Amino acid sequence: SSLLQCDASHMARLGGCNLWGSQYRHARVLPPRPIYACATANLALAACLGGCPRNGSDTQGPEDDGTAVPNVAGSLPNHKTAGDALSTPTMQHVELVRITRNFGKSNFEIALDAWTPVDNPREIADVRLWWAVADRDGERGPFSAKSRDSLEIEYERIDSGNWRVDLGSDKHVFRFWVGYDGSGAPAAFADVDTPEGRVEHCHVTRGQLTARKIFGAPVGIRDFEVECVDAEGAQRSGKMVDQEG
Repeated sequence: SSLLQCDASHMARLGGCNLWGSQYRHARVLPPRPIYACATANLALAACLGGCPRNGSDTQGPEDDGTAVPNVAGSLPNHKTAGDALSTPTMQHVELVRITRNFGKSNFEIALDAWTPVDNPREIADVRLWWAVADRDGERGPFSAKSRDSLEIEYERIDSGNWRVDLGSDKHVFRFWVGYDGSGAPAAFADVDTPEGRVEHCHVTRGQLTARKIFGAPVGIRDFEVECVDAEGAQRSGKMVDQEG
């Protein structure tokens, strides 16, 4: 009976949530089964549709929307920039962390960058989170207006050599502290929960944002997984502490 099987066209019309350019457009066609199973699937999907967080569902990734993106110091490029042009005659660029995602366009990663004055390397003049295009030699680009509406990024300059950078999305807030490592180079630090316990002020070297998924479709941020180096120089892996958790 048609009443005892899922209506594939109805499921497809439901659409779905997306996350920074990964849209769930096609429902999986299920074989005939009792109506209660179909209802359960519909309820789960409806929960997603009715409660999608601010997670970038209306952006397709990096876009050139022509909107100027102000930076803190006001002296750095705020537009698409080649990887070999990130340093200027007065500012030295340093990539602190490269962040991948298990959703969206895989070649578009996120970089946390810093700049130090050429004549004063002990000052961190500016920091920025923005796109890094992996297959274009690390070309950078500002987040589009749609992406900026989905991400909540906050910068605070503590003093000449220290910053706080918060990356918020989908009711999560992940916090970096930018300063100097033991060798005197700019670095990003975070509190990280590892299998062995929490490691405070761990030097983050790489990260990956992972998505929550329903029926294989990303519907929000699940975790921020990172690799870091602790105060004793040991390599650690774990999840950044969620400031809202």
